[in-house]
Amino acid sequence: MKTTLALALVFGIVLVGFIGYSGIHPLIVIGGAMGASIVLLIYFIPAGVAAWRGHHQVLTITLVNLFLGWSLIGWVGALVWAATAVKRYDSNGSLI
Repeated sequence: MKTTLALALVFGIVLVGFIGYSGIHPLIVIGGAMGASIVLLIYFIPAGVAAWRGHHQVLTITLVNLFLGWSLIGWVGALVWAATAVKRYDSNGSLI
């Protein structure tokens, strides 16, 4: 949570600096930043689902989402993979 707040603060500082020096109307810059944030949230839904579920292949799913998510097939494939069964292991290392 602290990392997210720190990233939001840095993003806000950069955004305010950009508004001050760009000469573009502030509402256009803020709207563009909000739109880009929404697009990124939607883009990384498969990675978020995998992390939230504790999927054993979360890193691989995130990499597939990052590099192939731009295509609809890659994004849907990563989302389906993130929704598949999660393998759980006990303390002895055997599959539960």
